[in-house]
Amino acid sequence: MNVFLKRPLLICFGVLVSACTIPQPTPLKPIPIFSHSSPIRVVQSNPPLQRHIQPAVVYFANDSHEVSPSANKVLAEFLEQFTDPNWPPIVLEGHTDSSNSEVYNVNLSKQRTFSVKGMLTQSGYPVDQIIEVAKGEFQPIASNASPSGLKLNRRVVVKPYQE
Repeated sequence: MNVFLKRPLLICFGVLVSACTIPQPTPLKPIPIFSHSSPIRVVQSNPPLQRHIQPAVVYFANDSHEVSPSANKVLAEFLEQFTDPNWPPIVLEGHTDSSNSEVYNVNLSKQRTFSVKGMLTQSGYPVDQIIEVAKGEFQPIASNASPSGLKLNRRVVVKPYQE
């Protein structure tokens, strides 16, 4: 009788041990960064900005995403702050007033950021250094109860990216 009792315990123990052991992953081999056929490149990080970058604000007409001539001037002044060819990342925050539905306003603020992005890239700013954020009507800087407040809320803020 002892033989029959020991045998199931051994089988159960064997199953438990094999079920509890976690297979170890095979170690990854290092991947060469450069091969003999590729030229050696020196990778440099962007130097810290020497001075404070002033944000730019581009205002829009009601229910529009077209960049006005005065907004072109604002964007040109913003770009004059950069003399280094290592462009820092920037954020475009699109905003609207509360005249339409929330979904419509988010889409409109997205279209506004794309319009500003297009103007910046046409001026030479690298597209991979621009981040767009569509905020819609959710962060007003003025009351939407007055015409002047509505006008202030229809904007795209161009500012340096900060982590």
